[in-house]
This record gives sequence, structure tokens and C-alpha cells, in this order.
Amino acid sequence: MADTTIAGVQIVAPSGSGKPDVHPVDEVLAPHKLAALGLQHVLVMYAGAIAVPLIIGRALSLTPEQVAILINADLLACGIVTIIQSLGVTPYFGIRLPVMMGVTFAAVGPMLAIAGDASLGDSSARLLTVFGSTIAAGAFTIVIAPVLSYLLPLFPPVVTGSLILMIGITLMRVGVNWAAGAPVSTIPTYGDPFNLGMAGLVMLTILLITRFVRGFFGNIAVLLGIAFGCIVAYFAFQAMPLTKVEQAPWFAIIHPFQFGMPQFNLVHIATMCVVMIVVMIESAGMFLALADMTGRRLSQDDMTRGLRADGLGAMIGGIMNTFPYTSFSQNTGLVGVTGIRSRWVTVTGGAILVLMGWFQNSERSPRRSRSSCSVAPASSCSAWLRRPAFAYFPMAGVAVPPKGILLQTPDQIKRAMGEIRVQAVLTQAMPPNNVTQMTANERRVLAAWLESR
Repeated sequence: MADTTIAGVQIVAPSGSGKPDVHPVDEVLAPHKLAALGLQHVLVMYAGAIAVPLIIGRALSLTPEQVAILINADLLACGIVTIIQSLGVTPYFGIRLPVMMGVTFAAVGPMLAIAGDASLGDSSARLLTVFGSTIAAGAFTIVIAPVLSYLLPLFPPVVTGSLILMIGITLMRVGVNWAAGAPVSTIPTYGDPFNLGMAGLVMLTILLITRFVRGFFGNIAVLLGIAFGCIVAYFAFQAMPLTKVEQAPWFAIIHPFQFGMPQFNLVHIATMCVVMIVVMIESAGMFLALADMTGRRLSQDDMTRGLRADGLGAMIGGIMNTFPYTSFSQNTGLVGVTGIRSRWVTVTGGAILVLMGWFQNSERSPRRSRSSCSVAPASSCSAWLRRPAFAYFPMAGVAVPPKGILLQTPDQIKRAMGEIRVQAVLTQAMPPNNVTQMTANERRVLAAWLESR
């Protein structure tokens, strides 16, 4: 029985009971599992999610109250866009894969350029120009998304695997920097032994849980690693004072155009549109990686919906006082680490982010007293665990087989017999450069075996 997609849910071949099975991507887990796994995704991406509002707020010399609004708006919009991308809204938006969305770092440079453009007026006018450029670039993305999706046939496995590998290797330094306690090496606390020690402790905890624990608790190894790191930091080192949490009000009201109506500048809009093209290419790579990890076929229409959701996310970002969005690579890596492929996990993560956006305390998490970097503890602990998540991502690229051919089971070998004959017997192109030193006699034995099948 061929696989079928009905109402966005992929139905796979029937099991022994005769009833069709829901694809793992569409599987709805038990509520307690969804909550734990969704929170795990949130904690992995939290530090990256709030980094851009902090950078832009500092560049514009905004008040702490204004920066708090940016962060809450960012978390709220992160959640909304994540739900749209993972769940799918109408037939036109959403890749319907386990995707967590966050502000793209690709837009930081152009937004800093807008923040430094004195011709636009005061800091408020510059911030409104950022929002206006983001909204316009989002609309541009929605329009051209189908064009880019037409290029999907130009991305065979060898290309997507190489792309994923390059992205993953680039991201490794981000994980190293966060483990060192600061985003850049010029900050005095970079390489603090406490940060490095906590990074090693959390990473070791995750690896031990992954190696020796099975079932549900093995799947939430990252969450347990965060919790253990926070407990050690709080009780053993008093590194997480709760004063700011106790003093902050509980709720924050976020509404559209909170800073005023957006302003539009053609030059900055054009720059942001170029950024969104880069974001779409990056997102395409993430979607292809997730499709390989989850075993879900990705069609041209799927890619179009995913890229349109990027554009819609940018528009929502500009309207809700924040910035352009893309799929977060560390969460893509987490899918590979945990093996949990259900998109309902990231839908739950999106709902958690929406709730965090309404809570004022979410951006006033307890700060590390030993660091002048002011990294929130949940962010710090998630940063301490980022290395395994980032490390998985380049491995996912290596794992993408050229031409999509795997030779790990008898059925896979049987299906690829024609390719094996051509590559290993007739042309002798495989193994590459004969790295395994396959002899002529071995090739004759292989040819005879193939003929007998």
C-alpha cells in the first residue's frame, strides 16, 4: 500500500493489524511527554532567541524596560511562528515538521546598520525602520517562496549533505563560545574555568543518560542535563541569585505596534530582502535535513509552505515589535539527538514560548553573579549543553547518503543491485580511489553473487 497524505497528515503502510499507521512526524505523544520534550526544545533555543533583542536594544541605547518589551515580544512571536511552521496553517503556510523558530542572526548586521543610520532620526525612529523593513521583507519572501522551491531538484543528497555539514561545522564555534561563557573571546570572562567546568559537567551528564538510560527519560537527556546543571550552579556555587525574579512583575502585555507605527525605507528594505533570500536558503537546508532525519518525503509544495512561513514569521515579527525568523539549527540537531520526530513536540514548545512571552519574569531570569556577561541561568545551562546538539548537526550532514542509497540491510542491498554492479564491477568507481583495497578477485566474486540473485 503506497503512502498517502490526507489533510496534511502522512499515512504510511498498514501494520500487522491491518490499520494504517500515522507517520512518526504526525504522532501525538502523551501530554506529559509533550510537555517535557517541548520544554527541552525551548531551553535549547532560549539563549539564541533572546540574544538578538539584547544586541539591537544595546545598539539603540534602549531603556531596560524597552529591552524587556523586545524580549517578551520576541518570545511571543517565536511561539506563534513555531506553531505556524510545525502545525501548518491553511494549505499555504507551514512545513509540518518538528521546527523551532527563532530570530535569525543573518539579519543582525543589516539591523545594526539601521540602528547606526543617523539620517533616520532618533533611536525610536530607527527601531521603527527595523520593524518596517522586516515587514516588507516578509511580504517579499511570501511572494518569491514558490520560485526558490522550484530549485529543489538541484539539491540532491550529496549537495544537501555537504550543505548541512558546512552549516554544522560553522555552528560548532557558537557552541564552543557559549560553553566558554561569552559569545565572543574579547569579553574578560571568556574561558572562565567555572563555565568550562559546567559545560563539561552538563555534557557528561547528557552523554551518560543517553548511553545508559532508555525510554522516556533517555529521550529527555538534554532536559535532565539542564536541570542538573542549574541545581549544581545554584546550590553548590550560588551562581544563580533569584533577586531579579522576585522583584519583576509577573505579566507583560504585548500588543502590535507597541513602539509606534513602522517606518519604511527603500534602501533598508532592499537590504533586508537580500537577508531573507539568505534565510530561505538556510531554511531550505534545515528542512531537507529534517526530512532526512524524520524519514518524511519533502515535496516542492512542502518546501514552498515552509518558506512562506518564514516570510509570514518576518511579517508577524515586525508587527509584534521584533525581528525576522528562521528555523533554529540547534533544535534540528536535538531531533537527531533524541530521535523524537513528532512535530507536536515543537508545537508544544511554541505554546510554551507564547506563555513565556506574556510573563514578565521570562526575560528577567536569575543572573549569574560571577559573570559580567549577564547570561540567564536557563540560557547558560542550555549553552553548556549546546555542544552535543551542535555536534550532531554536522554528523547529520555526513549521514545523508549520496544518491539517497543505503546498504545497511538486505532489502536495501537488493534494491541497489543495479547500482552496485555498475559502480563496483563494471566501472570499478567504487570504493572511491579503492580506499578499501578491493582486489580483482573480490570484484569477480561480487559479480558472480550479483548474477546469482
